[in-house]
Amino acid sequence: MKRRFLAILLAVLMVLSIMPAAVIPKTAVAETVTPLEEMQGGAILHCFNWTYNEIREALPDIKAAGYVAVQTSPVQQGKDYDASYMDSKGQWWKLYQPLGLKIAPDVDGVPTSFLGTKDELTALCDEAEDLGIYVIVDIVANHLANKTGGGYYVNGEVNLSEQVDEEYQNHPEYFHTNTDGVNDGSRYNMTQNQMGMPDLNTANEFIQEQVYGLLKECVDCGVDGFRFD
Repeated sequence: MKRRFLAILLAVLMVLSIMPAAVIPKTAVAETVTPLEEMQGGAILHCFNWTYNEIREALPDIKAAGYVAVQTSPVQQGKDYDASYMDSKGQWWKLYQPLGLKIAPDVDGVPTSFLGTKDELTALCDEAEDLGIYVIVDIVANHLANKTGGGYYVNGEVNLSEQVDEEYQNHPEYFHTNTDGVNDGSRYNMTQNQMGMPDLNTANEFIQEQVYGLLKECVDCGVDGFRFD
């Protein structure tokens, strides 16, 4: 319970401060060593495009090789997912164009992610914890999927993919909708302008709640930390 409370607390702080990355405390309150301290100088294995089951099966070897943590690809449902073609190697980019802010769901028992099911993520976290390995997941909270290249508006037309979850459709206030881009590299333009995909307005309270919900959902699966794309 203490671990979950600390994890949720840190998730809230990350949403509010828009930190680029963080690791959730895995130790009890009374303990003084945090995962960040344990991982300092350690090696994180980026399991790019590995399924949850592939990572889980390799955990003993990962432990033996001296890694302190593993990082998965994005856990959200990606654009144009096709369950009949499970090899994601040539489609890795789809995972970085998510359809919403939740772990990819199962539909009638069929996963909607190349990485596997939510239960398989939970099983990975459980086994990793038994071996003393931290699990970090990639989170895409900056943007959602588009129809073609470009941000929320392209040539005056809404460019948000029709596949994106319905709760985000017809809500331009959830996105940065100007078309100025980020050419001058200023902080304002980097945070307020479109960046080539439908750019989420992280100042919007609904979007903040959705991001927090995704982080909490991951914590409930046993995830220890996040890398923000």
